[in-house]
Amino acid sequence: MPVKLEPHCIRNCCECETMWREYAHATAEHMKLLMERHMALAKHDSARETALENQIADGEARRVESRERIGEHEAAKHARMEHAR
Repeated sequence: MPVKLEPHCIRNCCECETMWREYAHATAEHMKLLMERHMALAKHDSARETALENQIADGEARRVESRERIGEHEAAKHARMEHAR
């Protein structure tokens, strides 16, 4: 059963929804590259494995950056709203 990520920010925030979609896409792409590398390892395809290394590093960076943007957005935009309640 797949794990569903639940946004921590307030519902109906277009920025949150966009950022969570970007994060999900970056995560899926990163996982796809990791699986491709796993398959290359299983097939002893060192050329393909080497070719994927930079793509995997870039994919991980995009995933981490997108998650950090979500945290920054939540802290900047929604933390004030939580304290105002």
